[in-house]
Amino acid sequence: GGGRGGGGGAPTGPAPSTERFRADKRTTARISPYMRFGELSPREVYHSAKQSVSSGGGSKGNARSAAVFLRRLAWRDLAYWSLWRFPHLADAPLRPQYEHQWWALPWDASAKQSGGRGDSVVAALKVQRRRWGSFMTASDNANLLAWQRGETGYPLVDAAMRELWVTGYIPNYMRHVVAGFLIEFLSIDWRHGELWFHDT
Repeated sequence: GGGRGGGGGAPTGPAPSTERFRADKRTTARISPYMRFGELSPREVYHSAKQSVSSGGGSKGNARSAAVFLRRLAWRDLAYWSLWRFPHLADAPLRPQYEHQWWALPWDASAKQSGGRGDSVVAALKVQRRRWGSFMTASDNANLLAWQRGETGYPLVDAAMRELWVTGYIPNYMRHVVAGFLIEFLSIDWRHGELWFHDT
């Protein structure tokens, strides 16, 4: 069982249930823009996924894949609900304490209030935050540009960001990888990443 080969032999590859985590495989439905602009309805997608299970012989692997797909569909609706319920989510963290987190490249809220997009690096460079008893100045935007261009020197991050630039798509799990890299490793405010994902 589990799809890793039988007997005492060596594993033949990842179990089918973990194939979707692989960065070197196309495991994304790529229907997001069609759903976003109303060419496909979530109900139509839901019923098609359910029907594929029943018409596909009802295999365990097929049912498992459909269940994972339907969870992703539900997450999509949860995200839309969250934006409806908390309209500030596009510009501010859900938890207010994160508004005061130190960032190597912070977000310039004053630029947004004056009609800009809020990503003014020039203004952000002037921001200083107190961290652990010492003053730290915001860095330049070289790391942000390297992240956007897929030139960080980290192959997985770079491959995912280049795929986004070339195809307009990035698999969900790779989006988590590159977003985590941006905020946890580079200490760049998440709104710079959100803006890049939105515009790319």
